[in-house]
Amino acid sequence: MAVLKKNSTIKDALAFFEEAALRHTEATMTGDYKIANKAFNDIIKARTFLQKIGEESALQIFFSHQRAGVKTWAAAFLLKSMEHEAISALKEVSLDENKVIAGNAAMTLKEWEAGRLNW
Repeated sequence: MAVLKKNSTIKDALAFFEEAALRHTEATMTGDYKIANKAFNDIIKARTFLQKIGEESALQIFFSHQRAGVKTWAAAFLLKSMEHEAISALKEVSLDENKVIAGNAAMTLKEWEAGRLNW
């Protein structure tokens, strides 16, 4: 499991983000809210780390990730700075065969378009 420290690199932060997003998706699917909440906190920690060093855009690497949960989290955070690409990624996930993940992506888009998503 990746660890995020003050002296971590962008690569470390991306690995931490990816692992946390995967854990969050799995916990969401199994209904384990404790693991999902911890994973959410780790997702936020990785995003905040990247923001502080001016590298949040590095999350765009996950726009092509095989796992829809990772792609959704990255796209949600980059809607403000990379709107077109993030919307494309979320639209792709909204067609996923997994209805829970597809629904999350579709709701993220809906909230963004309504102006209610402020990261």
